[in-house]
Amino acid sequence: FDVNGAVGDDSTSSRAANLRENLSSCLEILPKLNVGLDVNCKFGGPTDFEYTREMDVFDLLGIGLFHGWVVSNQDEKAYKMFGHLSYNQVVELLIAFEEAQQRIISADAPAEDGAAASKDDDASAGVAASSS
Repeated sequence: FDVNGAVGDDSTSSRAANLRENLSSCLEILPKLNVGLDVNCKFGGPTDFEYTREMDVFDLLGIGLFHGWVVSNQDEKAYKMFGHLSYNQVVELLIAFEEAQQRIISADAPAEDGAAASKDDDASAGVAASSS
C-alpha cells in the first residue's frame, strides 16, 4: 500500500487520503470482529449488502463476502417486492404492517360493539314502544 503517492497529483493524493481513512477504520474494527460482524444483507443477490464500516475490512483486503439470503428472480412477485430491500428494511416493514393491523383491529372492535349495542337498544326501545 503506497499511501504517500506522487506529490502534486490530486487524484493520487485523494486515493491516499481515502486509503488512510479506510486503514484507520479497519484498525478500529478488527478487534471487534472476534465477537461478530454487523452486516445487513440485501435479498437481490449473494454479494448485495448495505454498507457498514465492517465492510471496509473486506474491501481493503480484497476478500469477497457472500450470503445465501437471496430471493430468486424466477419468483417475479417476491423478487419485485423484496429483491431491492435489505434484511433490516424487511423487518421494519413487517413491524409497520403488524402495528397497522393492530390499529385496524382496535379501531374496528369498538365500532362493531357500539353498533351491536345500538341495534339492541333500538330493538328494546321498539319492543317497549309496541308494548305500550
